[in-house]
Amino acid sequence: MARKWEKWRNGVAVLGLAAALSATSGCLWLAASAAVGGAAGAGYVYYKGKVTQPYNASLDHVWAATHTALAELGMGVESESRDNISGTIYSMLANGEKVRIYLDVKESKIPAEGPLTVVAIRVGMIGDEGASVRILHQIDAHLTHPPVVTKPVGSPPTGGWNPVVQTKATEPPLLPTEPVPVKKDK
Repeated sequence: MARKWEKWRNGVAVLGLAAALSATSGCLWLAASAAVGGAAGAGYVYYKGKVTQPYNASLDHVWAATHTALAELGMGVESESRDNISGTIYSMLANGEKVRIYLDVKESKIPAEGPLTVVAIRVGMIGDEGASVRILHQIDAHLTHPPVVTKPVGSPPTGGWNPVVQTKATEPPLLPTEPVPVKKDK
């Protein structure tokens, strides 16, 4: 009889352990899922907090325009670092939020445009789009924009491509005001 009792007790213990593990593993799975989802959400918010704008200008010109813009906005430069292809400027808003401005030189896809300097601004940890856009507009005001190169109207096309240009609008013929009777042959 003692043997049956031990077998039953071991069975109950295994069943209890299995129930406890399955209940705990479900909570553990739920907690892990929540942690992963929260991290993904936080990563997305952090990613969206940086506002970027490319400029067809050299790093020197954008660097100078950024310093001028910050001075005009009453934002001092806390610290800065720079090399030949990138730079970082740290500043602060009036409310004490940190502002990080990153400048990176990229090759333009259009060779005639010259260098492309990408300005990326992050305000605080998760970003402030309004403040970032305001700083970008102030930087933009100090950069000269090259004129768009186009061909004058009426110049001969180059290569074998001939665009069709409609110079005069053609109108459809007018309809008669009253129906015209149709003669029927009998």
